[in-house]
Amino acid sequence: MAAYEEALTRCSTKYAPWYIIPANRKWYRNLAISEALVETLRPHREEWQRALDAMSQARLAELKTFRYKQTASATRP
Repeated sequence: MAAYEEALTRCSTKYAPWYIIPANRKWYRNLAISEALVETLRPHREEWQRALDAMSQARLAELKTFRYKQTASATRP
């Protein structure tokens, strides 16, 4: 048991933490992993939201240009 504790202590860092997840019940394992992921990623939510909003605006602009070109080419003789 001491070897496991030492390995976890040496390998787990602030930027790459290790978690001990019980695996004797799959639903509980999945819940514990999900909660750890949510708590780890939550601080980045605003940054991702800004990036997704910018990408959405760019895709909408591309779609608008595409539709304009399609309309323009359809009205030409």
